[in-house]
Amino acid sequence: YPVIVYHHGMGGSREDNAVLFEYLASHGFVIISSNYHWPDQKDNIDELKNDLKFIVDYTTTLSFIDQDRIHFIGHSWGSQMGLFLNQTGNHPINSFILLDNTLEQMSLEQVSRYYPDLDSIFRNHPNDFRTKTYVITSQKEYKENGELVKNPIPGFEVFELIDHGNFEFWIMRKTLSHEAFTSVGAFRSVYVDEVVQDDSAAVVVQYRTYLELNKQLLNLLSDDLYDSSLFFEKIELGKSNR
Repeated sequence: YPVIVYHHGMGGSREDNAVLFEYLASHGFVIISSNYHWPDQKDNIDELKNDLKFIVDYTTTLSFIDQDRIHFIGHSWGSQMGLFLNQTGNHPINSFILLDNTLEQMSLEQVSRYYPDLDSIFRNHPNDFRTKTYVITSQKEYKENGELVKNPIPGFEVFELIDHGNFEFWIMRKTLSHEAFTSVGAFRSVYVDEVVQDDSAAVVVQYRTYLELNKQLLNLLSDDLYDSSLFFEKIELGKSNR
């Protein structure tokens, strides 16, 4: 069977995208997801890298998986860990899918300040990302004081530092909040009539969008001829700044 190694975002858990897991599993995928903790004084990036490598190495020992169809999906910090794994090159992953990575919305200065380890990799190892990678996000919108606010289209600025020949950058044509890339939106939509939520209308719409995204991810994982243009806008980055 094809397999998905999933890595959740900061503050999440191994179940935080359970709706996606069940959907992909119903179409023949094995899903491997694990808990991890945000690095603090007891944990550091190297330990987290080793933990992720252990999970991937363990996956390759399973007798019932297709060794040629091992994929990685990460959300937020989990997808950033996928970038670390991609850069090493020493992995059996066939493709990386990075959901709302958050780096795509940051300036170079912000990445340098908040994510120095990733910044160092982007600047010092720009040609090491050799596995097909899909960076998927959406333009954010929210209500503030009753008014709809829409954030600028992400610029993917930091990705200009690297050889992005193996990367595709997609912005969804519909909006999703950061959390709605996971099952959080599904849980909120279940209780939309019972619990007061300022954005209840958006919750329902975004949950439907999330379910549609899941279908698109299945198509992407299953079909080499997949046409993404109806659901995503493909962003072409300019010439590298290196």
